[in-house]
Amino acid sequence: MNATLPLAAALERALTAALDARSDLWWVRETTDPAEVAHPRCLCLPVADRAAVGLAVGLAWSGARVVVDVAATGRLPALVEVLAEAARPRTGLPCRLVLRVPLGGELGALEGPWVDLLAGVHGLRVVCPRDAAQGEALLAAALEADGPVVLLEPRAVERGVAGSSAALGDAVTLRAGADVVLLGWGAALEAAVPVCEALAREGVDAGLVDLVSLAPLDGRALAEAVSATGRAAVVRLSAAQEPGSDAVAARVVAEATRAAFWSLEAPVVALEVGARPPEAVAARLLDVLDLLESP
Repeated sequence: MNATLPLAAALERALTAALDARSDLWWVRETTDPAEVAHPRCLCLPVADRAAVGLAVGLAWSGARVVVDVAATGRLPALVEVLAEAARPRTGLPCRLVLRVPLGGELGALEGPWVDLLAGVHGLRVVCPRDAAQGEALLAAALEADGPVVLLEPRAVERGVAGSSAALGDAVTLRAGADVVLLGWGAALEAAVPVCEALAREGVDAGLVDLVSLAPLDGRALAEAVSATGRAAVVRLSAAQEPGSDAVAARVVAEATRAAFWSLEAPVVALEVGARPPEAVAARLLDVLDLLESP
């Protein structure tokens, strides 16, 4: 693996290597450009999401492992019915399907809420890496899963350290803290680190947890992290930077509240990071905590 590769390039390189290593793997891309044919088992189709995913589901039910490129998260609502069929348990008939979906960027104005629809599909996993190395690890884990996986690829995520490993569905503690825990995913985590440092300068020990899986959420990890401090904030990019981030944050707030309700010393809040200086975000969080702690 190359630690200097951007996320999309790192995943394409890893996928090409996986195609060489396993004869049961297929890659379905939505393009009519012959230059995009990266491998003999790379199928290039015109942009037709339901047709591409339907073809991929058929291949997966025949015993193959299939990766499908989808143009943007705004296309996902149209695929919910097909994904629900793919995720339905069938004895002896696993559906080893991975959807690669860019998250955020220039298509933001065309995208809308999607996480609530996907979260309602039993058996479907939605994961989001914080860097290129974790993205490669999640791709490798998704290829071994017996059910469909949506692998979100934040456009704002570029680089990482080679050698990461990841398990589908398991949250990861990036930084321990005794006073408050910040919960996030993808590109928001990099922006949350200076917020933790700004809080530390104010005497607040803040932890940071990478959710990794957005559907289903890791309820046990949420309960442990939030119960340990009694206070939590969900950090996200703005809806303009990452469409749907507000809906994801709302789900995390609700699940964290449910999972650690009896340990909470303050309501779980959601904060935007990335667009504002970390000191401003930290000050906002301190204001909320001070207000809630006052008699």
